Amino acid sequence: MVGIVVGVWGALPRFVSPELNVTDSKEVADHVVPALLVIALSVAALMLARGGAVPGMFMFVAGLAVCLAGVWMVATHVPLVAQAARHEPGVTWSATVWHSSAAAAVALLGIVWVATYWNAASD
Repeated sequence: MVGIVVGVWGALPRFVSPELNVTDSKEVADHVVPALLVIALSVAALMLARGGAVPGMFMFVAGLAVCLAGVWMVATHVPLVAQAARHEPGVTWSATVWHSSAAAAVALLGIVWVATYWNAASD
């Protein structure tokens, strides 16, 4: 369930956000696509859990994919933070923090997910 909530949060800056000078295609690539991956993997994990035992290797690999989505989101927001630090026009700190916090949440979820299922991968 946490993955679904974090996935939705990861997609929200594209739709609910202070104005930023960023193209729509970048917003989709930086927020929507990774968020959909997180949501899809979280739903798959929930469905497997309802059916009985969840395979440890699946959960570990799913965690790695979520971690990769988080790394992607964080990496694509580093230039945005740099723009805000330089006080460039069209980039406010409030928008930067909102966008970057969603990216950080996805990355943190990925790290926690991988750490949780690290030992279960050998099952």
